[in-house]
Amino acid sequence: MVAAVGPDTAVAVAPEDAPTTWDDPTVVIASLAVSANGTVTVDATAAATLRMERGVELRADTTTAAGWYEALRLGRPEQSAITHPGGRLLFGLHGNRSFYFGDIDGGSLKKYVMKIDGGTGDVGIGSGDDKPGARLEVRGGGGTSVDLLVNGRLRSNSNDGGLWVGTDRFVGGASINSTNHVGFFTNNAWRLTVLAELLNDLELERGLSAGAVGLLALIELPAALPRLEAITASRRLVGLAFGSEDFSAALGAAPVPAALAAACQQVAYAAAARGVMALGSPASIGEFRDLRAWRAGLDQARAMGMSGALCVHPDQIADANAAFEPSEEEVIQAQAILKAWAQADAGATALGGKMIDAPVVARAQRVLAARRG
Repeated sequence: MVAAVGPDTAVAVAPEDAPTTWDDPTVVIASLAVSANGTVTVDATAAATLRMERGVELRADTTTAAGWYEALRLGRPEQSAITHPGGRLLFGLHGNRSFYFGDIDGGSLKKYVMKIDGGTGDVGIGSGDDKPGARLEVRGGGGTSVDLLVNGRLRSNSNDGGLWVGTDRFVGGASINSTNHVGFFTNNAWRLTVLAELLNDLELERGLSAGAVGLLALIELPAALPRLEAITASRRLVGLAFGSEDFSAALGAAPVPAALAAACQQVAYAAAARGVMALGSPASIGEFRDLRAWRAGLDQARAMGMSGALCVHPDQIADANAAFEPSEEEVIQAQAILKAWAQADAGATALGGKMIDAPVVARAQRVLAARRG
């Protein structure tokens, strides 16, 4: 016998040699064999083919445990699929409840185009049979190839949203006392927060000239030292400051010159190369009772080429001013050097048994420029 469904959803059953089509489009459902005792057997070969010229509407009256109507069931619990006529592409449901969009080559599933994890709902594109590593994982070929292209905008509704590069670098929202920062994060700390656009807007809003607001970069971690060149690249940079307390804590040492002198010297070098001020000392900034120790650290800082210091207590200010202001003896010596240089008729001269040339003159000029008042 042959069973068929007509366009009016009526079901027709006819002998096997009866025509399988009517005047209107017909769907051949299956070949049926009915035994003498009324048992009906479905011919699997015929049931495997469904031909239609119009769309299919599946209407179910049976619900699942969750209350959904079960209009279609894939019968193999271990793995079932819907395939393309060519047999290459499939949409499959695995026994682990994960969904796959795959590509079949040579009779086996060579690659998974997309996987939807049945336990979490995570989606993996190009991730093979691996469990997706995130809500959405796009696994590409690496190198310079583009693996995800968005012809529009990506948006994070979180103030600390952003992009991880590898497992230790992050570019995105910086939660630093405010929600309008964008920064670069690595080694468990923010290295640089970028406020350029915000500063530009504020300067324009308040009638300031472009670039009027400067930035002072605080060097507080050993990891910052190899990045000093990048840190000093900002056109808004006015100086570098050495954070001795945080730096010594990260180093695991006390804030004393033996631990901090080399790092403080690198900050002085980087500031000089950039032509900006260098603030700080290779000693504890928290010392405001033992002013002799505080002054000793300042004197060493000036000898390194630092141009000033940050203070945390009013009692520190007088020593900071005195340490970085030229002494009367230094001023007299600088004036004598410039006078001798002005009287020289060659590229070098001498004063008090010491050679005077262009670098010596430049240092003398800086001494006089550093005088207050």
